[in-house]
Amino acid sequence: MTSESYPPLKAKLRDFLVDAFIRFYTIKAVTRFSAALIGCPLRVELLRQGPDVLQGVVGDVKFAFFPADQDQLLQMHAWAEGKFSAIVFQPGLTGAIPSLSISRFDGRILEGDQLLLCVPGRSRGQIRLERRS
Repeated sequence: MTSESYPPLKAKLRDFLVDAFIRFYTIKAVTRFSAALIGCPLRVELLRQGPDVLQGVVGDVKFAFFPADQDQLLQMHAWAEGKFSAIVFQPGLTGAIPSLSISRFDGRILEGDQLLLCVPGRSRGQIRLERRS
């Protein structure tokens, strides 16, 4: 079965998780952490580990929580051809008002492709996705 054989189920799971993460960010304690959701035929490795870094998998969706004030790199390796999506939630402040930035990346990948998702600490630059050879 390819990763594209059940897109409606993956889309439902992704939408559910996005909605859940947005709701979690309304809780003040969670605003100390950035989060990434990655769906697709990718293996994900966080390059900056620590006691406050958590990652896991729900079905085909990988998730990671890490301190919002620290830079994080997510290295991704495609184990099959297909579509991928990566959504990053990053808390911030607009004056004294808490805010939430959501960045989304979508595309196609081939087996063996390598991607690097660079998430700078809060207010230190743009989140970017790089393709590696």
